[in-house]
Amino acid sequence: MFWTLVIVAYRMRALVGLPTVILLTLCFVVTANPGLIRSIGFQLSVAAVIGIGIGVFFYRQIHVSSWLRPIAASLAVSLGATCATLPLTAYYFGTVSLIGILVNIIIVPLVAVLTYVALAALALYMLFEPLGLLCSFITHILMKIVLAVADVAASIPYGSFQHVVFPLWAVATYYGFFVISIVVGMRVFHMRFREIWV
Repeated sequence: MFWTLVIVAYRMRALVGLPTVILLTLCFVVTANPGLIRSIGFQLSVAAVIGIGIGVFFYRQIHVSSWLRPIAASLAVSLGATCATLPLTAYYFGTVSLIGILVNIIIVPLVAVLTYVALAALALYMLFEPLGLLCSFITHILMKIVLAVADVAASIPYGSFQHVVFPLWAVATYYGFFVISIVVGMRVFHMRFREIWV
């Protein structure tokens, strides 16, 4: 629900920046269901959206060759989401994945295609069952590929760390340094806070 509201609101924006959209969406969702604040999935979604927004914001400040743009954009999104969710995954699950930043460049496009094929399979199944089943088989194959890529990535030595102990104070400290890094990055690129909100 959070992701859907953010994407719809951001696409419909006039002169409203992503931070405004995120704050309004958070207010709406938390007002409707205050218990979501304690939800791990909700916390990860919020962190990921903020991280992606930051990654894309800094990506736009860098001049990249046209043929490298899709890879650079995927890397910015992956890096932003990973950096923003890293302390939460470490705190709740005891897992830190570094290889995920690179693996997401492969997985994110696959998941996008998989989502569209799955939606098509649902629609086609209601219209013509055999065609819907064929689409669902393609969805199954795409999911197997995504899982195979994830398995290969998980087997890379030192690509991820399990059983990490990351206390709550470390989460707060990490996010403090995260905010300081963003401010320093803005200074390096000569950006003003006003630019984030427009």
